[in-house]
Amino acid sequence: MPGKVCVEGEQLEVTIEKGHIVLTPVITIEKEQACFCTEEWQKGEREAEEDIKAGRVKKFDYVEDLIADLESEDGIDDDEILTNQSF
Repeated sequence: MPGKVCVEGEQLEVTIEKGHIVLTPVITIEKEQACFCTEEWQKGEREAEEDIKAGRVKKFDYVEDLIADLESEDGIDDDEILTNQSF
């Protein structure tokens, strides 16, 4: 690996290409965590970050206040929740 250094304990994929041994660093993701690595999930994470940065969030001290906001005209209605899900 010209110009690159492997770190002790790093996992490598070993292949043979045109008579050369090629070592490629890889990461292992636990099966239960794999869904968080999908493009669809990452897109949702980016959208959430944009909403937070733009101030498109609300904070509630009590769950009853959250529920009242969701049920109000200014809150999100059930149809909007169902149609705006990106994943």
